[in-house]
Amino acid sequence: MADLPELPLVGDEFAGYRLRAVLGRGGMSVVYQAENPRLGSVIALKVLAPELAADDAFRARFLEESRIAASLNHPNVIPIYDTGSSRGLLYIAMRYVAGTDLRQMIKKRGRVLPATAVFLLGQAARALDAAHRQGLVHRDVKPGNLLIERGSDDEDPDHVYLTDFGITKHAMSRSGLTATGQFLGTIDYVAPEQIQGASVLGQADQYSLGCVLYECLTGRVPFEKDLDAAIIFAHVQEPPTMPRVLRPDLPPAVDDVFARVLAKQPGDRYASCREFVEAARASLGSLAAAPVAGQSPKTPAPVPQAVLTHRGDTIASHRRPAAEPPPAGGTPPGGHQPGPGRDRPPRRWFRQPRWIAALTALILVAVGAGIWAGVSAGHGSRPGAMAMSSMSAQAKPKAKAKPPSALMNAIMLADESGGAKGLLPPSSCKQDSATMVTCTAPAPGITAVVFRTYPSLTALYDAYVAQVKGLNSGPFKANFQDCGINQTLGEVAWNHMFQHPKTYSVSQMAAGMVTDTQAGGRVFCDFGNGLENFVWTQDDGHLLGYVAGPVHEDVWNWWVGVHHNIGFAGSPMNM
Repeated sequence: MADLPELPLVGDEFAGYRLRAVLGRGGMSVVYQAENPRLGSVIALKVLAPELAADDAFRARFLEESRIAASLNHPNVIPIYDTGSSRGLLYIAMRYVAGTDLRQMIKKRGRVLPATAVFLLGQAARALDAAHRQGLVHRDVKPGNLLIERGSDDEDPDHVYLTDFGITKHAMSRSGLTATGQFLGTIDYVAPEQIQGASVLGQADQYSLGCVLYECLTGRVPFEKDLDAAIIFAHVQEPPTMPRVLRPDLPPAVDDVFARVLAKQPGDRYASCREFVEAARASLGSLAAAPVAGQSPKTPAPVPQAVLTHRGDTIASHRRPAAEPPPAGGTPPGGHQPGPGRDRPPRRWFRQPRWIAALTALILVAVGAGIWAGVSAGHGSRPGAMAMSSMSAQAKPKAKAKPPSALMNAIMLADESGGAKGLLPPSSCKQDSATMVTCTAPAPGITAVVFRTYPSLTALYDAYVAQVKGLNSGPFKANFQDCGINQTLGEVAWNHMFQHPKTYSVSQMAAGMVTDTQAGGRVFCDFGNGLENFVWTQDDGHLLGYVAGPVHEDVWNWWVGVHHNIGFAGSPMNM
């Protein structure tokens, strides 16, 4: 086998361009800032890895699809000036964008204001819909592929360019070049059908765009896990944590939008990317309105990471590695270009579906994925999410206070009980609806608490089983171990005599066959993703509770004090 060609160096002339600097490096390509010596103009030149050019099928597909991408005459698609092969290497010459990308914006801000997010992603949605009308599927929509050219003043809005169409799949191709049985994407944003090797159409890009908007609003991706394999499995099998669990200040309708755009089946999503963004804009209400008509909303000043961590906004994102150092050659001031470099190494999968199927089967046995699957604000339960909540950093206009619900009254009375005094101050809690209350950092060592009530014991225990299965990422198992100060994993019943009997089944309790003296409810505990999680029921009031914190002992002691002192009789329990 002949030796592979070497990538060019800064200072070289390549494909008729003089290379001035390296803008980004990755496993699949290097992006250079380059000069056209004939015109004196500056461009971005992406040169693909030598081994890709050596693959004849990939080479033919790349050149064909680059021509298709270059034909996309849309203001939000990065203009492609030239594409071809030089010295045995594939390259794309495209517009150089002096600005930033959405990945860097999220990294610096922690999250993006809703108005800014829908303004920017609305432009990306129009570009994607234009591509889909021509049968082109991007397949790798992510923050790093959304370049942002800053406007010169308030009358000149920020402009988004969607890039990296050169390595996409032409959905309408009949040449056989795309029939390789492979999928391409970055796993934090990849659609389930790409993982499964199914037909990939425009709805896959819409799913990825939904993941991007989710990250803009919450500061984390929908499936934040330690293992790449667990993320892949979650995209296919698990419901995401709904945004309002992480951002209780968002309107309730936001969760419905994300339940649809992140649906596992492509047919359950929106008809177009633009329809999705418009639905998101409508669900956000006044939060999505630009400060002044005709101007692009501006992002807030960077928030110190220490403040974010303390406030709880980045609870799940602490596992992201720090940014990579600038590549050799440096990046010109203010210059940014589609490069593979980002704040953590891209987790890109390029595999056969049979391998993915085998991996998924392995995960089903081996991976315990921590996610809190929750329920909707209405009666009954549906797949959704419940997890750590955080208070918004954005000021909201004062609205007329809601009268306390029976649930909120029970929480306020618990604070007057001896055993729960100081563990659940009403000032830390927010009444989201008559049946839901969320509390942020109510006591030292406690990250968040969520309470829900249900219309019946059957509905309560349906929700409880769903939450436990989601959190433990496996089949529900009852009475397998006690939850105690030294036990971080278990499921068992509890009563007000401070006993944890293993005698009663969930079905018996759902049917009302167990008296309050025998068992007042059930509890599940598990430590995962750096947090101790407790889920419990209380038959009185048909109450479901969730609490999380980083230290098991802190969460256990809090739960013992609180769960015995929440009553719906109208007076403190003082257990």
